[in-house]
Amino acid sequence: MEHLNSDGGHLEPISQIIERAGGAEAFIQNFFGPSRRRKWGNWIYLKRDGVLVYRRDGRTYYEVNVEDMGNSARACLDWIFQVAGKTWCTAEDCGNFLAAIRDLVNPQAHLCGGCIGLGRR
Repeated sequence: MEHLNSDGGHLEPISQIIERAGGAEAFIQNFFGPSRRRKWGNWIYLKRDGVLVYRRDGRTYYEVNVEDMGNSARACLDWIFQVAGKTWCTAEDCGNFLAAIRDLVNPQAHLCGGCIGLGRR
């Protein structure tokens, strides 16, 4: 059976698209992108407001401006330690916060990736 797109051209099988992308995980990451994820444990990203909020039991405990972190490694690190120092923040919450930063800001690529391998400590 021949598959045609709306322009009458042939459609590429999804298996070839996934293979070309580098596998299923890479395809999903490229297709959906990191910013499509909205929840990491108790952390929720509110894209409209540009903030990551910590909510538990229907209560908002903290808001973090994601744009601040994306502009400065120093600001990103400051937010990490601010959150980690909160009495309500568990180790799991910290891990989820770091995962959210990784997905939303991608600090290694945008803030500090150029220093890797240069012998700086």
